Amino acid sequence: MNLICKEFFSRGGHKAALLTSVFALSLSVSPLAAARNNVSPDTLAAEWAHVSVSAGVKKDKATIQELLSAFNRHWPTGVFNRLLHEEKGVMDIKNGYAEAQFHNPDTDSVETGAATIWRRKNGHTLLGITIDRNISDFGTKQIVIFYDYDPATGTLTPDPKYNGCAVPLSHAVFRQIMELPRQGRNIEVAEFNPKLSVSLRHTCTFDGMKHKYASTVLESDVDFVNSLPASAREYDADLTPRYYYFTDIDRDGFPELWLSDLTGDYQQMFSVKESTELLGWNDYKTHFRFYPGVLTTSGGCGTMCFLSVYTVIKDSRAESYLNEITSGDFEGNEIVTYSSGNLDDGYENTSEVEVREGAEQVRAFGLAYDEDPEWREVKQVVVRNRQQ
Repeated sequence: MNLICKEFFSRGGHKAALLTSVFALSLSVSPLAAARNNVSPDTLAAEWAHVSVSAGVKKDKATIQELLSAFNRHWPTGVFNRLLHEEKGVMDIKNGYAEAQFHNPDTDSVETGAATIWRRKNGHTLLGITIDRNISDFGTKQIVIFYDYDPATGTLTPDPKYNGCAVPLSHAVFRQIMELPRQGRNIEVAEFNPKLSVSLRHTCTFDGMKHKYASTVLESDVDFVNSLPASAREYDADLTPRYYYFTDIDRDGFPELWLSDLTGDYQQMFSVKESTELLGWNDYKTHFRFYPGVLTTSGGCGTMCFLSVYTVIKDSRAESYLNEITSGDFEGNEIVTYSSGNLDDGYENTSEVEVREGAEQVRAFGLAYDEDPEWREVKQVVVRNRQQ
């Protein structure tokens, strides 16, 4: 559920104090519009972009009430009818914001509508509208609408190409929900999936004409730095995640989270399905490589020593670990040994594996491949309150 829904439910649906007497006196609907049935959300989503709407006013600073009323006269919806005719919701004239909530008996879904206006430098007004439908346990289906209001013509012209907030591409399993501002001018886009322990919050700032992407915050149930083993924190390095990337190593439909510090010397890989689990990490001496369903950390482990840790991932969880150490003696002989178990838990918690068996397991992994991540910058990592 997005922040708009949370704010509304916390109010319990009571009439907001910001509804003024001016609001009640200025409402007017033509007989034709009053007789028209509410449009379905699917019809609205399919048709709004093809029709300009007369606002009924020609003024430089048309209010959120006037523009939203014009929209609702042409596209009457249950959620905004509840706001405009029953006066149940929020109509904040000063900040140019409106919001209401409605249970639609036709679709048996809870709808939350929000609208915001921005004054443009060219004298026009940008109107943004979102209608969220709680359609399943997965989350919300959202309709996003933008109009440009020209005070010279009194017309709301649809702008279907205006996406409000173009955010960096992430994994397809995330659902995007746009959140219009009650105060200020920024738009936020939340990316989430209730089956994942991480979510993203992107911010786009308004430059006087349009919104531009500004920053991303990563929200999680865990402190990524403190979840690393002591061996990963023994260097004098800044392990704070500065970049993120999603990759689905085991191809189960749920991505793993790949994090990097500012330099790229220290990286971490986490499972984020339902709960967060460290799958592997590397430092300036090692790097990640991949096999189908296997994460490998490879690199030097001392003089004449090379280590590869193979982490077998199944259903987004570490199923097993195989450690391969190649060393040499001063006579130039190569010695290969294998063990099973997570080396981050210490050598005493690993078990020796026969060389032939270990080599066969590595061959069974298939062909190795490297992945070049398209890093996305993260402004901040926020640990969610575990009591929420």
